[in-house]
This record gives sequence, structure tokens and C-alpha cells, in this order.
Amino acid sequence: MRLALWEARHAAALKNYDDAARFYMTLFNDLELEERRKYLDEFVAVLEEMGSANGGSDYSKQIMLLLQSRVLFPHEATVLNASAKFFFVVGRLLEAFDFAQEAVSGSEGLSHIYALVNLENIKSNIMDQWHWAMLNDMNRNAAYASAIELVANWRPESRVLDMGTGTGLLTSIARRHFKRDVYCCEVDLNMCDIAEKILNEAVIRKHSSEITLEDIGSEKVIDVIITETMDCGLLGEGIACSLYDIHTRILSSSPATVYACIIESTAIMDEHVSVFCGCRFASDSVTASYNAYGTLDELEPYWCCSAAEIRGGYKILSKAIEIFAVNFDSRAELYKIVNTGITELRMAPIIRDGTAHCIMAWFSCVLFPGAPVLNTSPETTGCWQQALYPLPKPISLHRGCICTLKIKAYKDQLLCALRDIVIPEDSEIAENVGQPCSSDNDNNILLKGKNVEQESKVDKDENSVLPSKRTRHDSGTSTNMIISYKNYASPDTIIVLPNNDFPMMNDNQLINFFMRSLADIKRQDGMLNRNRDFYVLDIANLGALSIALVNAFPEMKFSCYNNDAHKLVHLFSPHTHNFGAFPDNQDSLLTDGSITENGYPLISSKPPRTYFEDAECSDVLICCPVSSHGFLLETSLNRVLSFRLSNGQAHIIPAKISVMGQIVNCPDIVKRCKPCPSAYQGVDLSAINDLAISFYYDIEVYYSGLMSKVANSCTVLDLPIPLLVAPYIYLMQIEKYQKMIVSPLNHPAIMATSHLKYCDIMKTSNLIIALQISLRLIVTANCNYS
Repeated sequence: MRLALWEARHAAALKNYDDAARFYMTLFNDLELEERRKYLDEFVAVLEEMGSANGGSDYSKQIMLLLQSRVLFPHEATVLNASAKFFFVVGRLLEAFDFAQEAVSGSEGLSHIYALVNLENIKSNIMDQWHWAMLNDMNRNAAYASAIELVANWRPESRVLDMGTGTGLLTSIARRHFKRDVYCCEVDLNMCDIAEKILNEAVIRKHSSEITLEDIGSEKVIDVIITETMDCGLLGEGIACSLYDIHTRILSSSPATVYACIIESTAIMDEHVSVFCGCRFASDSVTASYNAYGTLDELEPYWCCSAAEIRGGYKILSKAIEIFAVNFDSRAELYKIVNTGITELRMAPIIRDGTAHCIMAWFSCVLFPGAPVLNTSPETTGCWQQALYPLPKPISLHRGCICTLKIKAYKDQLLCALRDIVIPEDSEIAENVGQPCSSDNDNNILLKGKNVEQESKVDKDENSVLPSKRTRHDSGTSTNMIISYKNYASPDTIIVLPNNDFPMMNDNQLINFFMRSLADIKRQDGMLNRNRDFYVLDIANLGALSIALVNAFPEMKFSCYNNDAHKLVHLFSPHTHNFGAFPDNQDSLLTDGSITENGYPLISSKPPRTYFEDAECSDVLICCPVSSHGFLLETSLNRVLSFRLSNGQAHIIPAKISVMGQIVNCPDIVKRCKPCPSAYQGVDLSAINDLAISFYYDIEVYYSGLMSKVANSCTVLDLPIPLLVAPYIYLMQIEKYQKMIVSPLNHPAIMATSHLKYCDIMKTSNLIIALQISLRLIVTANCNYS
């Protein structure tokens, strides 16, 4: 027995997890169940490592080991959780779901929380909130059903392929109307499993580009393609490439149009651009359309957001214009998009004064002549969001100006950039050029919210008026002034920070909270007459906050870490402060003597410093364990816990997290999380009922919109931050709701102006729990951020 235990632990130390599991099972065969439990934790740790250790290999042996472990530990929640994690890692999500569901039903305490977390993570990876919103869009489903019926009435003998079937909804509708076989394909293997349950037939488990005539059981070609592979910018899911391939190979011989307008919205600018230390920083969505090479590999060409949910609303500044059109029935048009790309210019007349922050785009699609048109404009309430192209720099525009938009469509990308501003020969307009715009309060142009006039931090940092240098363009008797937006905004000088949270960096209230808190701690330290250096460890991963603190407290010694350190390092003095990538993130480690893309030398990071070394001598830890989407960040909380284990005396800012909850009613959010059978055109999708997700995030809470006047708020969590374990936070809250919502408790209401937002969905009716997270510093009652 001792030999088997030694061999198991030795194999685990060598990361031979399969062998380790087998040795443990040899050990367990000679033990009673209670004796086996003594080694259960280390055995489960081995099971959890098996999937990640053998990525890409044959998992049949590991699966057999998991099945044997269930025989040895029947109904043991930790073994079920380990099995769920294994199947999740190897991509077999429905099997992972079954294990996690069984673990939830047969566990309690911490194991139950683990199982709940696993279950929610698995469900959201199978069908996330976007998928539920699409599936529950009644107008979308009705439009497709109408188009399918019209085509079937016209050509009932057609051979049909549903490309990207998902749950099989459209395939089921098509099979009602067409007399011949309706085929469907799906590249996501987990969705294939779901579709096969619903359709009771095999799905072609391939991408459409890999399908051959043999897959559809005949030498005859397909007559009708059904597909809903359109994202908010039309091309983003690769519909042009897929249809061109189908046209070329297996389709025998419907137009879509993209529209856009220029809008004013400080909230969008705060989401994507931040200015500090004389530099402009932005997310990749800002610079994508201004890329010198014209195409992107990994960057997202636009930001997807529902216009109706933009914080503070938005104001339309230009006419809505057509910027791109494609006939999906035309092989020639698809060829251009897929092989050479299409570049065009479009003119957008400015119809009212304002400060331009973004270009907003949407599309309409004719599914079939006579069928309802799919329309994703901001006025609609369907599942599609709008495509937003944030401008690199806000710019004042006046009525009568004309903006030139440069459009490029290539494969699955649709890029849209502001190119020029044309100032017509109008004395009044010419006089206004260079002057800030006054806000227009017309109800018909102010869409949702009451704060569209509020000035963003970005606008304050840099004037947004047009540059004084202009180019004159003579055309007959008229003289227009043309202003190059590229020269004005200098997008080539913008530094992209893909790993920093822009709404948090632009939140002055949050930054002031940290500055006041640090000042109070320093003042308290001074009262103790400590004549020594004061050390601060900053792991907040917010570049603007780090810069602000370093500049505000030059007498302190800072060690700052950031996932975008190589793009920010030139703003720090290496002789005074330590600044670099997180040493526990191997992807961020920088080599000696290397140079950033901006030409600045990098601080040496080999051998890497660890924040554990910094922790031992630090007086204060600065952290930001909450994202602007309302998430408690597991990585940040783990770092806080590691810090506290090595330093029990230092202050932590914030020292406490409080979570407030309030019952609200919001049917729209429920449609993004749960089944809505009335939207499914009579198709039975009950196989997906258990996949409904139990939490929804990244929404705004407004008193006028979601808040119930009779609802009562209450504190559901109020824990010291070092003791908080991030993965369990959501489920701990759910457990407490059922006990607390029956008894009204008084607590300050949720603030509508906070950047922090989070909503958790209850599992019945349309009631949800809206949560707001507050950061608190214990040393003074005045330092609260909520």
C-alpha cells in the first residue's frame, strides 16, 4: 500500500497524471471507502490535471480512469466536479454539464458551491447570453419562417442546406415546408449534439467550406441555402466567405445593406479612449479602421453594443447613409469581397451641431422577396446589436458640414473610418469652425438617458475643435474647406492598451477614491512618527491610476504592475519606480534589452521580480478587484490573498468589498438568459431548457428604467477583501437571496452613475437581483467608492 501511495505521489510530481491516477486506484482497491477519503483531495487534484496536461491527445484512457473513479467514490461531489472540469477542458461540454448537474444535486457546503460555479460556467460556454437573445428574437424567427415558406411554395422540390444550424431551429422550420431532404451543418460539436437531440437526425459536423456532395447524399447540387451567420456588422461571422465557397462548389445558380450615422456619446469615448501624461491611449476597436495595412488579423474591427443601452444616451449628428451593399446571390460580388476587397467613399451630411465620438452602423437584409426584411437599426428591439466605430479623437461638427467615410469590406471585416470633413462656403458655418458645439436638447435626437451632455474625461483632457490649418478645394464658383481627420486625430500616434479597463481609468471618482485613501493612510503613518521610506505595491492594472498616484505622491516608493507594461514603461522613471509586467503572467514577461513598438527601452525582467518580494516590504497594496462590467476578478483576488499571506500588516486599498442587491423587473434581460417557447415558431426546443443561464452582466441600471419604487435594497455580502474567493461570489449571493428578499432591509439605493454594474438573474419569472459593488477603505469613513 505504501509503495502504491509513493508511486502515485511521485508520478504526480513528475506531472505523469495518468500514471498517478492509476497508482491511486491501485491503492484504493485495498481500502474501505472511509480510508480512501483520506487521500481524496490529492487524487482529485490529479484528475483535474489530466485534461490540461494532454491537450490534443486521445482521451479514451483518461475517460476510463474517470469512470473507474466514480465506482470507487460513488456520488462523491469532488470527483464529479473533477470529471466536469476534465470534460470542459477537452471541449465536451454537454458531458461536463451532466457531471456538474449531478454534483449540484448531491452536494452541500463548499463542494456545492464548486459544482454551481462549474455548472454556470459550462452553461454559459454552451449557450451564452448572445445566443439566448438571438434564439428568443420572435421577429427574427418569424421573418425566417416567412422567407422559408415563400421559397418552399415557389420551389418545393428544392434541396436545402441550413448552414450553421445551431440548435436546429431553422432546419426544423424548413422541414415542414420542403418536400425533399433538408440538410444542416454545424462546426461547433457541442451545438451539433444539441441539434441532434432536437432534430432526431445526424448533423453534418463540418464547416460549410468542408462539405462535399457526398455529405448531402447525392451528385446533385444544393438549390437553397439557409443561413443566419450575420453579426452586427454583417460580415463578421464570415458569411461572405462561406457563401462564395458554396456558390463555387455545391450551390446551383438576397441583398443586404449596411447603414451608418455619426453620433455623439461621451460614454462610448470613455469606454475606449483615455488621455493621460500627454498621450492618447485606446482600445483596439478604435484603431482598427485606421490601420495602415487596411486589414486586421486578431483585432476586432468594431465594438458591438445595443444603442438603446448606451449609458447616458446618444445624439445623432448626421443623416443615416448607406455605406455598403452586397447581393448574396451574386457570385461576382462575393468574389470581390473575398479575394480583393471593396473600398469606397461615402458622404454623411451633418444635420445638427455636436461633438462626434463614434460612427454607428447597422444592416438590413432581404431574406427573400415578399418576406419581412431583417432590420437591425437602433429603433428595433431585436437580438442584433449595432456596430460601433469609436473615433480616435472627438471632433466638433456643425450642421451643413459633410463628412467623408472610408469603407472597406474584406472577407469577414467591414471597416469604417472618418476620412475628411468638408466645410461648405457658408459664412455662418465657416465662423463656427473651431468653436465648441453647444448641446442640442431636442427630444427627437436625444435617445435614451438624460446625461448625453455630460463631458467625458477624454473631452476635458484635450480640446475637440477642428484644427486651424485647412486645405482649400476650389470647385467651379464654390470654395470648400477640406479638413483631414487623420491629420487632426493622428491615429498613428495612439497607443493601444488591450489589457486595461478604459471605463475604470476614465472614472475620476474611482481615482480620487484611491488618492484620498492613500493620503489618509500616509497621514496615519506620519502620526506614528515613522522615519522611513513608504512603499506602495500597485497591482490594479490601470495605467492612468498608476500614473496619477506616482505623480501625486513623489515621496513614496512605488512598484507598479500592468499587463500592458511594455506600452506604458516610457512614462515611468526606472530610477525611481519599479514598473513591469505581472511576474505571474508568463505571457507578459519581457526580455532584457528589448525595445517597445514606440522605441522605448524596457526595464529588465529576467530574472523576473515577483510581487511576493514586493509584498514583504510594502506598506500599502493598491488593487482593483472589480471590472467595469461588474465582475469580481479572480486573478486580482488571488493576488490579494497571496499578498496577505506574505504581509499581514500592510494596508489594502480597498480594504472591503460590499455588494448591495435590489429586486427589479426586466423581461428583456430574461429573454437573453432563458427559453422563450412562444418565439420558436412551434418548434420543440425543450432539450435546451436546462441550459438557461442564471446570471447576466454588463448592463446599466437606471432608476427610470429598471428600478422598482417598492423594491427594497439590502446588503448581501460585506466581506474583508483578503478573505473573498472570487469564483464562488455569484453562487454565495444566490444562496443568500432566497433568505433575504422576503424581509425588506433598508440600505442606500443603487447609484445610477457608477461605472460598476452587475445583474444576477433569478430562476423564476421576470424578477432579477440587481447588484452594485462598493469599494471601501476601513481607516476612514469618508473614503467610499460606490
